[in-house]
Amino acid sequence: MRTLGAVLAVMLSGCGSGDGDGWHQAGECDPPAGVDLPIGAATIVENWDADAQCYFDRLAGLVVIGSQAEWDAQFSCATPPPAPVDFATQRAAIITLDCTPFDLTFAIETADDIAIGIHSHVSGACLGNVDVVPLPRSNKAVRLAECHDECSDCPPVP
Repeated sequence: MRTLGAVLAVMLSGCGSGDGDGWHQAGECDPPAGVDLPIGAATIVENWDADAQCYFDRLAGLVVIGSQAEWDAQFSCATPPPAPVDFATQRAAIITLDCTPFDLTFAIETADDIAIGIHSHVSGACLGNVDVVPLPRSNKAVRLAECHDECSDCPPVP
């Protein structure tokens, strides 16, 4: 654990020492123009306590599910969807980035698609999370708008 702390200290101390840019956010960090979906803390299931061993594709990033049968196909053991999800009127997005913690930042419906914004964080340990977002039933594509921390002048990790 001390080694991890030392590595992170070296990484962070090196930022800003080069061309002055240091840490910044990169990727699709701002929500696109559109309508905010009525998705809030009451409906987003963050860090959902699903049995990680039952979920097939922890590297997928985003899986959109439109029915109970599709939900069941994602798991190798019986795993009911969390309470806010109602497949009669909704779809569900499962978001997971293996070993990468993230925060949900927005859910926007545009004329063409639904964008779910995430901000992934640098982590020295395998701390991935699984979030479930209920979505309105529609034929629109759903995509991840990924934002991440980046350091343009940090020294490489030894």
